[in-house]
Amino acid sequence: MLQQTLKDLDVACRRYGTAKVRWKTKTRWRPSFRFPTPGQISVETINHRWGRVFLPKLGWVRFRLSRPLSASVRSATVSCDGAHRLTRDYAHVVFEDLNVRGMTASASGTATAPGARVAQKSGLNRAILDKGWYGLEIAVRSAARRTGSILDKVPAAYTSQTCSNPACGRVDAKSRDSQALFTCTACGHSEHADVNAAKCIKARGRAAGPVVSGRGDFGAARVGEASSTRSTARGAPRAAV
Repeated sequence: MLQQTLKDLDVACRRYGTAKVRWKTKTRWRPSFRFPTPGQISVETINHRWGRVFLPKLGWVRFRLSRPLSASVRSATVSCDGAHRLTRDYAHVVFEDLNVRGMTASASGTATAPGARVAQKSGLNRAILDKGWYGLEIAVRSAARRTGSILDKVPAAYTSQTCSNPACGRVDAKSRDSQALFTCTACGHSEHADVNAAKCIKARGRAAGPVVSGRGDFGAARVGEASSTRSTARGAPRAAV
Protein backbone atom coordinates (compact mmCIF):
# COMPACT_ATOMS: atom_id res chain seq x y z
CA MET A 1 0.00 0.00 0.00
CA LEU A 2 2.94 2.33 0.62
CA GLN A 3 4.20 1.75 -2.94
CA GLN A 4 0.72 2.47 -4.27
CA THR A 5 0.50 5.74 -2.32
CA LEU A 6 3.94 6.91 -3.42
CA LYS A 7 3.20 6.16 -7.08
CA ASP A 8 -0.12 8.04 -6.89
CA LEU A 9 1.62 10.98 -5.22
CA ASP A 10 4.32 11.01 -7.91
CA VAL A 11 1.71 11.05 -10.70
CA ALA A 12 -0.22 13.86 -9.00
CA CYS A 13 2.92 15.98 -8.56
CA ARG A 14 3.92 15.50 -12.19
CA ARG A 15 0.47 16.48 -13.47
CA TYR A 16 -0.47 19.36 -11.19
CA GLY A 17 2.70 20.40 -9.37
CA THR A 18 3.47 20.02 -5.70
CA ALA A 19 1.53 23.15 -4.68
CA LYS A 20 -1.84 21.83 -5.93
CA VAL A 21 -1.67 18.28 -4.61
CA ARG A 22 -4.36 17.53 -2.03
CA TRP A 23 -5.19 14.27 -0.29
CA LYS A 24 -8.55 12.78 -1.21
CA THR A 25 -11.12 12.26 1.49
CA LYS A 26 -11.68 8.68 2.58
CA THR A 27 -15.10 8.64 0.89
CA ARG A 28 -13.46 9.08 -2.54
CA TRP A 29 -11.18 6.08 -2.24
CA ARG A 30 -12.34 2.79 -3.67
CA PRO A 31 -12.24 -0.13 -1.19
CA SER A 32 -9.17 -1.58 -2.88
CA PHE A 33 -5.39 -1.54 -2.97
CA ARG A 34 -2.80 -2.28 -5.63
CA PHE A 35 0.43 -4.23 -5.94
CA PRO A 36 2.33 -2.11 -8.51
CA THR A 37 5.59 -4.11 -8.62
CA PRO A 38 5.54 -6.76 -11.39
CA GLY A 39 8.43 -8.75 -9.92
CA GLN A 40 6.41 -9.56 -6.80
CA ILE A 41 3.41 -11.01 -8.69
CA SER A 42 3.22 -14.56 -9.98
CA VAL A 43 0.18 -15.90 -11.87
CA GLU A 44 -0.70 -19.54 -12.55
CA THR A 45 -3.62 -21.09 -14.44
CA ILE A 46 -5.44 -23.86 -12.54
CA ASN A 47 -7.92 -24.77 -15.30
CA HIS A 48 -10.02 -23.05 -17.96
CA ARG A 49 -12.14 -21.33 -15.28
CA TRP A 50 -9.81 -20.58 -12.39
CA GLY A 51 -6.36 -19.19 -11.83
CA ARG A 52 -4.32 -18.09 -8.86
CA VAL A 53 -1.98 -15.19 -8.20
CA PHE A 54 0.77 -14.91 -5.60
CA LEU A 55 0.63 -11.57 -3.77
CA PRO A 56 3.20 -10.33 -1.23
CA LYS A 57 2.21 -11.09 2.39
CA LEU A 58 -1.07 -12.65 1.20
CA GLY A 59 0.19 -15.76 -0.54
CA TRP A 60 -1.79 -17.53 -3.25
CA VAL A 61 -5.20 -16.00 -4.01
CA ARG A 62 -7.61 -17.76 -6.35
CA PHE A 63 -9.55 -15.75 -8.96
CA ARG A 64 -11.97 -16.39 -11.81
CA LEU A 65 -10.48 -16.34 -15.32
CA SER A 66 -12.95 -14.11 -17.15
CA ARG A 67 -10.59 -13.46 -20.07
CA PRO A 68 -7.15 -14.59 -21.27
CA LEU A 69 -4.22 -13.00 -19.45
CA SER A 70 -1.45 -11.12 -21.22
CA ALA A 71 2.10 -12.41 -21.34
CA SER A 72 3.13 -10.36 -18.31
CA VAL A 73 1.18 -8.90 -15.38
CA ARG A 74 2.30 -5.39 -14.46
CA SER A 75 0.08 -4.83 -11.42
CA ALA A 76 -2.65 -6.48 -9.34
CA THR A 77 -5.63 -4.80 -7.68
CA VAL A 78 -7.45 -6.34 -4.73
CA SER A 79 -10.91 -4.80 -4.29
CA CYS A 80 -13.74 -5.32 -1.84
CA ASP A 81 -16.81 -4.78 -4.01
CA GLY A 82 -18.24 -8.28 -4.32
CA ALA A 83 -21.45 -7.24 -2.56
CA HIS A 84 -22.09 -4.47 -5.09
CA ARG A 85 -21.49 -6.88 -7.96
CA LEU A 86 -24.02 -9.36 -6.57
CA THR A 87 -26.75 -6.74 -6.15
CA ARG A 88 -25.89 -5.10 -9.46
CA ASP A 89 -26.08 -8.29 -11.51
CA TYR A 90 -28.88 -10.15 -9.68
CA ALA A 91 -32.34 -9.09 -8.54
CA HIS A 92 -32.58 -11.86 -5.93
CA VAL A 93 -29.69 -12.97 -3.68
CA VAL A 94 -30.22 -15.99 -1.43
CA PHE A 95 -28.03 -16.85 1.59
CA GLU A 96 -28.02 -20.03 3.60
CA ASP A 97 -28.96 -19.34 7.21
CA LEU A 98 -25.87 -20.52 9.08
CA ASN A 99 -25.49 -20.72 12.85
CA VAL A 100 -21.97 -19.30 12.84
CA ARG A 101 -21.88 -18.92 16.62
CA GLY A 102 -22.67 -22.58 17.09
CA MET A 103 -20.27 -23.64 14.33
CA THR A 104 -17.39 -21.77 15.98
CA ALA A 105 -18.08 -22.85 19.56
CA SER A 106 -15.06 -24.02 21.53
CA ALA A 107 -14.42 -27.75 21.82
CA SER A 108 -12.14 -27.49 24.86
CA GLY A 109 -14.85 -28.72 27.22
CA THR A 110 -14.37 -28.55 30.98
CA ALA A 111 -11.85 -29.82 33.51
CA THR A 112 -14.00 -32.85 34.30
CA ALA A 113 -15.10 -33.46 30.69
CA PRO A 114 -12.32 -32.30 28.35
CA GLY A 115 -13.10 -32.02 24.67
CA ALA A 116 -11.63 -34.04 21.83
CA ARG A 117 -9.55 -32.77 18.90
CA VAL A 118 -9.38 -29.28 20.37
CA ALA A 119 -6.53 -28.16 18.10
CA GLN A 120 -8.34 -29.26 14.93
CA LYS A 121 -11.56 -27.55 16.03
CA SER A 122 -9.66 -24.35 16.84
CA GLY A 123 -8.18 -24.35 13.34
CA LEU A 124 -11.61 -24.85 11.80
CA ASN A 125 -13.02 -22.01 13.91
CA ARG A 126 -10.28 -19.66 12.73
CA ALA A 127 -10.91 -20.63 9.10
CA ILE A 128 -14.65 -19.97 9.44
CA LEU A 129 -14.22 -16.62 11.19
CA ASP A 130 -11.53 -15.57 8.73
CA LYS A 131 -14.00 -15.74 5.82
CA GLY A 132 -16.30 -13.10 7.29
CA TRP A 133 -19.62 -14.66 6.26
CA TYR A 134 -21.67 -12.28 8.39
CA GLY A 135 -19.68 -9.32 7.09
CA LEU A 136 -20.53 -10.35 3.52
CA GLU A 137 -24.21 -10.57 4.40
CA ILE A 138 -24.18 -7.09 5.95
CA ALA A 139 -22.37 -5.67 2.90
CA VAL A 140 -24.84 -7.27 0.48
CA ARG A 141 -27.79 -6.04 2.54
CA SER A 142 -26.41 -2.50 2.52
CA ALA A 143 -25.77 -2.59 -1.23
CA ALA A 144 -29.24 -4.04 -1.86
CA ARG A 145 -30.83 -0.97 -0.29
CA ARG A 146 -29.46 1.12 -3.15
CA THR A 147 -30.22 -1.27 -5.99
CA GLY A 148 -33.56 -2.65 -4.78
CA SER A 149 -32.37 -6.24 -4.96
CA ILE A 150 -34.15 -8.85 -2.87
CA LEU A 151 -32.13 -10.52 -0.09
CA ASP A 152 -33.41 -13.76 1.42
CA LYS A 153 -32.12 -16.43 3.84
CA VAL A 154 -33.16 -20.07 3.73
CA PRO A 155 -32.40 -23.02 6.06
CA ALA A 156 -29.07 -24.68 5.30
CA ALA A 157 -30.08 -28.14 6.53
CA TYR A 158 -29.42 -30.98 4.07
CA THR A 159 -28.41 -28.70 1.19
CA SER A 160 -25.18 -30.68 0.91
CA GLN A 161 -27.09 -33.96 0.63
CA THR A 162 -29.94 -32.89 -1.67
CA CYS A 163 -29.84 -33.44 -5.42
CA SER A 164 -30.23 -30.15 -7.32
CA ASN A 165 -31.81 -31.88 -10.32
CA PRO A 166 -35.37 -30.43 -10.45
CA ALA A 167 -36.74 -33.81 -11.51
CA CYS A 168 -35.12 -35.63 -8.59
CA GLY A 169 -34.47 -33.80 -5.30
CA ARG A 170 -33.41 -36.95 -3.43
CA VAL A 171 -31.81 -36.42 -0.01
CA ASP A 172 -29.10 -38.96 0.72
CA ALA A 173 -25.85 -38.63 2.66
CA LYS A 174 -24.31 -41.33 0.45
CA SER A 175 -24.51 -38.97 -2.55
CA ARG A 176 -21.38 -37.22 -1.27
CA ASP A 177 -18.66 -39.29 -2.90
CA SER A 178 -16.06 -36.95 -1.42
CA GLN A 179 -15.74 -33.48 0.06
CA ALA A 180 -15.76 -31.92 -3.40
CA LEU A 181 -17.93 -34.27 -5.49
CA PHE A 182 -21.69 -34.87 -5.37
CA THR A 183 -23.20 -37.84 -7.23
CA CYS A 184 -26.89 -38.53 -6.71
CA THR A 185 -27.64 -42.13 -5.77
CA ALA A 186 -31.04 -41.93 -7.48
CA CYS A 187 -30.64 -40.14 -10.82
CA GLY A 188 -26.85 -40.11 -11.19
CA HIS A 189 -26.59 -36.30 -11.36
CA SER A 190 -22.96 -35.34 -10.66
CA GLU A 191 -21.18 -32.00 -10.15
CA HIS A 192 -19.12 -30.08 -7.62
CA ALA A 193 -20.68 -30.43 -4.17
CA ASP A 194 -20.65 -26.69 -3.44
CA VAL A 195 -22.25 -25.87 -6.80
CA ASN A 196 -24.94 -28.48 -6.20
CA ALA A 197 -25.65 -27.07 -2.73
CA ALA A 198 -25.78 -23.51 -4.10
CA LYS A 199 -28.41 -24.57 -6.63
CA CYS A 200 -30.45 -26.15 -3.83
CA ILE A 201 -30.23 -22.91 -1.86
CA LYS A 202 -31.41 -20.93 -4.88
CA ALA A 203 -34.33 -23.30 -5.39
CA ARG A 204 -35.35 -22.90 -1.75
CA GLY A 205 -35.17 -19.13 -2.10
CA ARG A 206 -37.44 -19.19 -5.13
CA ALA A 207 -39.90 -21.50 -3.39
CA ALA A 208 -40.05 -19.33 -0.26
CA GLY A 209 -42.61 -16.98 -1.84
CA PRO A 210 -42.69 -13.16 -1.43
CA VAL A 211 -39.60 -11.86 0.31
CA VAL A 212 -38.58 -8.41 1.45
CA SER A 213 -36.21 -6.45 -0.77
CA GLY A 214 -33.14 -4.66 0.46
CA ARG A 215 -35.14 -1.43 0.68
CA GLY A 216 -37.61 -3.01 3.07
CA ASP A 217 -40.60 -3.46 0.75
CA PHE A 218 -42.05 -6.14 -1.49
CA GLY A 219 -42.26 -4.42 -4.87
CA ALA A 220 -39.09 -2.38 -5.33
CA ALA A 221 -36.87 -5.18 -6.55
CA ARG A 222 -35.67 -5.36 -10.13
CA VAL A 223 -36.80 -8.17 -12.37
CA GLY A 224 -33.98 -10.57 -13.14
CA GLU A 225 -32.19 -13.80 -12.33
CA ALA A 226 -31.55 -15.12 -8.85
CA SER A 227 -28.16 -15.83 -7.31
CA SER A 228 -27.35 -18.06 -4.37
CA THR A 229 -24.23 -18.13 -2.20
CA ARG A 230 -22.68 -21.26 -0.78
CA SER A 231 -20.19 -20.62 2.04
CA THR A 232 -17.18 -22.85 2.54
CA ALA A 233 -14.57 -22.81 5.27
CA ARG A 234 -11.82 -23.10 2.67
CA GLY A 235 -12.79 -20.10 0.54
CA ALA A 236 -15.15 -17.24 -0.06
CA PRO A 237 -18.84 -17.88 -0.64
CA ARG A 238 -19.47 -19.05 -4.19
CA ALA A 239 -22.37 -18.14 -6.43
CA ALA A 240 -24.32 -20.38 -8.77
CA VAL A 241 -26.73 -19.01 -11.36
